[in-house]
Amino acid sequence: MLSGIVALAKESLARVVVKHEMAFAKTVTDRDIVTVRGEILEAEQFFTTPATERPRLFLSQILTH
Repeated sequence: MLSGIVALAKESLARVVVKHEMAFAKTVTDRDIVTVRGEILEAEQFFTTPATERPRLFLSQILTH
C-alpha cells in the first residue's frame, strides 16, 4: 500500500492520507494538516517549522534527523 501512495505522489495526483507513520508521511506529502481532537493544530509547515511547542516535541521524539 505504501508503494501505491508513493506512485500517486510522483504522478502529482491529489490524495488525502491519514497516517501515523510520520517518517513516511514526511517523504510523500507536500501539504500537511495535523489535527488533535478534531481541531487543526498545524497546517502546511508541520514537518519543517511547526508553530507550537507540542508538535516540535512530538517530532523530536519520533523522527530521526
